[in-house]
Amino acid sequence: MTLNKNHNPFKFERFKEPGFLFFTFLITLISCSSMETSASGNSSSSDSKEYVSEKQSIRYQDWVYVDNIRTDQLYGKGNPLSSPYFELGSPGGVELTFDDMDADYKNYYYTVIHCDANWYETDMLPSRYLRGFRESPIENYEYSFNTFENYTNYNLVFPNSAMGVKVSGNYLLVVYLQGQMENPVLTKRFVVYERLVDIGAKVKQPTVVSERQYQQEVDFTIFHKDYEINNPYTNLHACILQNNRWDNAVMNLQPKFVKQQELVYDYDVETTFDGGNEFREFDLKNLRYSTIQVDSIRLIEGQYHAYLAPDPVRRWMPYRTTPDINGRFLVKNDRGSNDRVESHYVMVHFELPYETNVPKADFYVFGGLSNFNYRKEFRMKYDYEEKAYKADLLLKQGYYNYKYVLLSEGDNYGDVRPAEGSHYQAQNEYVIFVYNKEMARDYDRVVGASFIDAFEN
Repeated sequence: MTLNKNHNPFKFERFKEPGFLFFTFLITLISCSSMETSASGNSSSSDSKEYVSEKQSIRYQDWVYVDNIRTDQLYGKGNPLSSPYFELGSPGGVELTFDDMDADYKNYYYTVIHCDANWYETDMLPSRYLRGFRESPIENYEYSFNTFENYTNYNLVFPNSAMGVKVSGNYLLVVYLQGQMENPVLTKRFVVYERLVDIGAKVKQPTVVSERQYQQEVDFTIFHKDYEINNPYTNLHACILQNNRWDNAVMNLQPKFVKQQELVYDYDVETTFDGGNEFREFDLKNLRYSTIQVDSIRLIEGQYHAYLAPDPVRRWMPYRTTPDINGRFLVKNDRGSNDRVESHYVMVHFELPYETNVPKADFYVFGGLSNFNYRKEFRMKYDYEEKAYKADLLLKQGYYNYKYVLLSEGDNYGDVRPAEGSHYQAQNEYVIFVYNKEMARDYDRVVGASFIDAFEN
């Protein structure tokens, strides 16, 4: 059990990021004649290729390691507002896009690492979980057009003719410069699942009376009529995500009751989340006039600046239903034909009036724009004269959701209550993944997935 002073102290095991870990690629001699790939994509790899063993400290999470990379997104293929999960063997997949602000061409490569249920690299050889090549170039790129800032946009769809996956599980997509696998440029998580079990789930007000107005409880049952689960207390693990966040995920859940062909997860406390509030929003799809939450837009020395209206603290405000996209963002230029390369970069100025500077804690601008992480560039600074937290972020033109989240010193995930309040009625997305390590397999197989909307009208 993990304790967090800014949250319910009786939470079940909240996921802790592994932080900086070592990943090791085993030396593998790959014969190209045995690979499933397209001749056009890798025609130069006609000889046997050595897959070099490398060691490097990386984060097994969504992370950017260099300053020139911005607006990295990984989502369901063809849908920027979807999540990076897909069913094994389906025509689906994930799509990666990012900008290089150096505005030149770089020979970026990628590979995929198989991870266990807790996001640690497994000992599986790449040949067991990948088909085709073990690394491949990112071949699709475009230069920006009609923008004040020059950049190069890269795009990758996975799986593809050069590489795919053979088994379900947690995966880490790693992007790096050719020949520099030990120096990742960015990493992104995605999940490949199977539908071997059915999951019946619901979101309700929590059982604990004191939290009934503030939290949401997720109860679910796993039905495995046609799939044998030998040891549900040892080999089976369930995970719950709220709005695709991994920082506050509930991990390693075991069934509370075991029935014939049913596993019941009906906890009172362990599967509760702060309901939070609907995400705040701002709209920069058109820079000719001010829109939602934007006070003014100015062009200063060849750089667009957007000044957002000061955001009120919503801790004591009554709940109000407003549509949102659950923390995501959409790159969009209403006056262009190709959003990826015709969207400007805008310096966005955030302001959160707050009476005092909170000791031993920091507010972060939080959401898909920050990869739902607490990176230093999204940390706000306190202005003592104006009594407000402020942040200036360079963001690509589009429509954004965000929140202000307080991260206390020593904590692993932030608290939404101080700035946003928390309401059981909030319309959140939940995902449940079920992992099982079968007797004949030495990895965590994702045998089920369920997608739920809480209190959606």
